[in-house]
Amino acid sequence: MKPGASIHIPGLIYRAICSFLTVFALWNVVNPLDPMIERALFVGLLVLIVYLQSLMKPDRSAVLRALDVALIFATVASYGYIIWNEDLGLFVPTEAMVLGFVAIVVILEATRRSMGWALTILICAFLLYIYYGEHLPFWLGGHMGFGNERIMGNLYLSTNGLFGIIAHVMLKYVF
Repeated sequence: MKPGASIHIPGLIYRAICSFLTVFALWNVVNPLDPMIERALFVGLLVLIVYLQSLMKPDRSAVLRALDVALIFATVASYGYIIWNEDLGLFVPTEAMVLGFVAIVVILEATRRSMGWALTILICAFLLYIYYGEHLPFWLGGHMGFGNERIMGNLYLSTNGLFGIIAHVMLKYVF
């Protein structure tokens, strides 16, 4: 190491996660895990990579760096919950409701950072429709309404929402 050079911890973590993600994707082809676990791990690592890229920018202010660190911890907590509690079934405990909301927020912010505002606004519009579509008339696409347990169960605790077919295709075929 050169004199005066410092160890850049976020850069080392970034490289380690990228290397692990590559090895995991290759290993998962021949030794697949439970779909919920493999997709939560894959999506969680991708979200971590987005936040670590922001954290590595040298001109980032201390407040934004602190926000990046908080989002990293939120990502680890919300996606780690799925990995360690894979058999929740239809039961949606309170902590899953809270961590599901956190997972949605961190993936929305990662989407904004990587894809821009257009996709993020579109996703938010669909989320608003899920929660408030019952107030629309049926001819305008209204529905009967969904409870919070059903929404979080589908978005966060199943392979229909955050860990759906898009995550599967990205892991198995694209990455």
